[in-house]
Amino acid sequence: YKNEKNQQMNKISNDKFNELFDLNLFYCFDQLLILDILFNHLHPLINHEILLTHESIKNICYLLIDTFINWYYTLPIYSIINIDLKQFIFNDQWLNYIILLIFYFLKINYNHINLISYSKCLQRLFNYTENKFLSSLSYRIFNQFFYFLSTFFNINITNTEFILLSILLILCSNQTNKINFNLFENIYKILYTYEMNTFLSEQPNRFNRLLYFSEQIQFITQILLTNQHFHLPFLLFPN
Repeated sequence: YKNEKNQQMNKISNDKFNELFDLNLFYCFDQLLILDILFNHLHPLINHEILLTHESIKNICYLLIDTFINWYYTLPIYSIINIDLKQFIFNDQWLNYIILLIFYFLKINYNHINLISYSKCLQRLFNYTENKFLSSLSYRIFNQFFYFLSTFFNINITNTEFILLSILLILCSNQTNKINFNLFENIYKILYTYEMNTFLSEQPNRFNRLLYFSEQIQFITQILLTNQHFHLPFLLFPN
């Protein structure tokens, strides 16, 4: 009986997913309004309206997460699932999403020339940690992170790709749950279909590169969390 019920739930979920494709879902993931709101939460870091502290970083993270969640609840695809997304994101992959958002914000507003320099960012790290010397571990993490940022600047992603990658990064942390895994698979299909419809001549390289980049974000996120360097992404904003 349990297997029969699971199969029935999966069929309902797949039917809903197919309906969304019939409605041309992609426009939902290319809304400038949500990006403007998210970016507005980051602008004070550029304008020196706030002092960068542990508390201010935490508050910005809460704003970014709440904004994303409130928008996500409005998507047609949300009807496919029934999970407490807010609890899910706070407990798992919130930093994945934060890093991707910060990188995308910097890419939209800066280029290789006017982006913060390696030396300037390093100095900000000294100032933030109030240390005259950094450990060898901190140097390695900093170098990895800065290299990753420069790599991202060579990827021209669209708003739709950014939003879909954000959702994938949030969901990929807990695929053991059948419902979450199904949703992950559906978002993956949406991204793949979008790539084939929009950048056919660049496939499969472009799609594979996006997936690889997603894996790298998870990797760097784990390093930052494990070694308590969660503040590092917030030091990237030019003065």
